[in-house]
Amino acid sequence: MYQAIICKIVNIKDHPNADRLNVGVASGHQVIVSKEVEEGTLGIFFPTDGQLSEDMCKKNNLYRHTFLNEDPEAKAGFFEDNRRVKAVTLRKAKSEGFWSELNILEWTEANLEELKPGQLLDELNGKPICNKYFTKATRTARAAGQGKTSKKSLLKASFPDFKEHWSTSKLRMMIQFIPEGAILSITEKCHGTSGRTGYLKQEHKLGFVKSLWNKLFPAKFKTSEYKHVSGTRRVVIDPDVPDEGFYEGSDFRNMIHKQIAEAGLQKGETVYYEIVGYNDQGAAIMGSHKLEDKKLRKLYGDEMIYSYGCELPHLDEALLGKEPWKVLVYRITHTLEDGTRYEVPFHQLTVRCKELGLEYVPQLKEPYVYDGKPEGLMETCELLSQGSSTLDAGHIKEGVVVRIEAPGMDTNCKYKGWNFCLLENICKNTDTYVDLEEIA
Repeated sequence: MYQAIICKIVNIKDHPNADRLNVGVASGHQVIVSKEVEEGTLGIFFPTDGQLSEDMCKKNNLYRHTFLNEDPEAKAGFFEDNRRVKAVTLRKAKSEGFWSELNILEWTEANLEELKPGQLLDELNGKPICNKYFTKATRTARAAGQGKTSKKSLLKASFPDFKEHWSTSKLRMMIQFIPEGAILSITEKCHGTSGRTGYLKQEHKLGFVKSLWNKLFPAKFKTSEYKHVSGTRRVVIDPDVPDEGFYEGSDFRNMIHKQIAEAGLQKGETVYYEIVGYNDQGAAIMGSHKLEDKKLRKLYGDEMIYSYGCELPHLDEALLGKEPWKVLVYRITHTLEDGTRYEVPFHQLTVRCKELGLEYVPQLKEPYVYDGKPEGLMETCELLSQGSSTLDAGHIKEGVVVRIEAPGMDTNCKYKGWNFCLLENICKNTDTYVDLEEIA
């Protein structure tokens, strides 16, 4: 889910190379604002990877093409027709989103005095103001997948304990809610596709006749049984048809399912993981990035492939047991017979992975007690998100993930590195780019 946040602009300084602009910090993100904005002004911040609504742009004359604005004679804005919020560098100063004073919301006719710092929203007074951005190709691929939902929905319903992956929030949007004393672990964020595998109870829907027989002869027909089941981020894969393959002839998810199923999962146990490297057809699991930045090209070459130490396979290598991918576990849960689910703390996750013979995401900082100082946590994440992947010196890190463990709060938050954001930005300028995570 994508949302904007109500926040104050702070730490305003002169833009290093533009006399009419300043730089400031909004919800932990550096943004570029006009000279007229005063320190501490309350406003609304839109992080990258989002899209303003049509009315938001039109009513505020934010479009660069003025004929799309409410007042075509007004000064042109800086948003392209797709209204995307981008990470950009303007005269050597980075902008990690879009911040504006609250008057940008006046067109919604809401009472703006009721808005409070920290409030998250994607609509106001019933009117959409923003949403997550998808390229045209991603929207098409998502629509194609959602068009085949009947069997998938029934299968999903039969495994009620097979929960989807966490929807990982941005750290800078959530940092104010992390309680002092929480246990934090920081791991590398790996650029791959999500997977999950569990040994869970499958519920069987009995027809009228079988239900009647069960009343007369209890337990004649099974109403549930434990099965190994795998899935993508959102889709449950039928465990009764394990050899059909999953993605256009590629069978790597089936192989991973068998590997984890044979590792010895306990009843009610589910592992969540990232799959990185190459599939069994020799294609990179995640798309590469063409490099234009001279510094990055000097370090990594003309094209950056997120291989994570995996080698591009020959056609028969996967059959010889030389899998060209890695499975990196980042979360494990246990579900009891009554449906109660427990999260496995990260320090226990590492032990359990060793027992199962599975790798886990690279740990960049051992679990520690949070001191309640967000500035220090942000500095740590920025530092750890820089440079090459710990698994492969041939490409950058995507970023880091902060695991937060506290009473009533057990979740992950992501912090993407600046260089990765810029490279993703370039990809999403092309309508043919497909975000594989959003269609899985």
